Amino acid sequence: MAASAVDPRPKPRQAPNFILASGLSREDLTRLTAQGFHIETETQGSIAPQIVRLRVPPGTSLTQARRRVRLLDARASTDFDHFYYLDEGAVACVRAECQAASLVNWSSSHVAQCGPTPLIGLIDTGINLEHEALKEQAIEVVPRPTNHADASLQDHGTAVAALLVGRPDSQTPGLLPQAKIIAVDAFYRDGGTADRTDVTSLVDAIEALAKRGVRVMNMSLSGPANAMLQ
Repeated sequence: MAASAVDPRPKPRQAPNFILASGLSREDLTRLTAQGFHIETETQGSIAPQIVRLRVPPGTSLTQARRRVRLLDARASTDFDHFYYLDEGAVACVRAECQAASLVNWSSSHVAQCGPTPLIGLIDTGINLEHEALKEQAIEVVPRPTNHADASLQDHGTAVAALLVGRPDSQTPGLLPQAKIIAVDAFYRDGGTADRTDVTSLVDAIEALAKRGVRVMNMSLSGPANAMLQ
């Protein structure tokens, strides 16, 4: 699997016209829409308070928009709509000389000592299920929580899945090849400079996995601290 070239262009840190809010009542949201805010999306709120993605009124800065929310309810939480990216700059360990097991001094005997293999949730890009290391492995891909114009590339998600459950007889044997993965593609391009995701997409993915009983989730990404995601 060839690594994609790193795009040198700057990547946006956050959405320019949106903020996130949590803890608002329907009456509060009605007041905000009367002030020119637009409710873009809402998380399901199944395992944490519902998060609302608000488009701010024209001419209003993000800081001013957050202040307006706090004036409605000082107990409400708000933050920017941050973006999260895959760690770039290093080639993913998908070759024989860069095996996950050797990196952490792992062997099949360790697997036997750890008890039943866990159900693993993977929140990443798309996955190429036809890759040599993943054929016939127990990987279920759930529908994308949110539809985007430009889908993610499959390189990173495929590499991480191989590190976790790659076939033992492949060039990239995984750490827990007998485990089952439930994967969610929470990334997209949408005209950006790289695969990225955002707070509500991550929360939607986490909630989708939690509904399936997943308690161990892997996210290989980087980005700013965010009160809503926390």
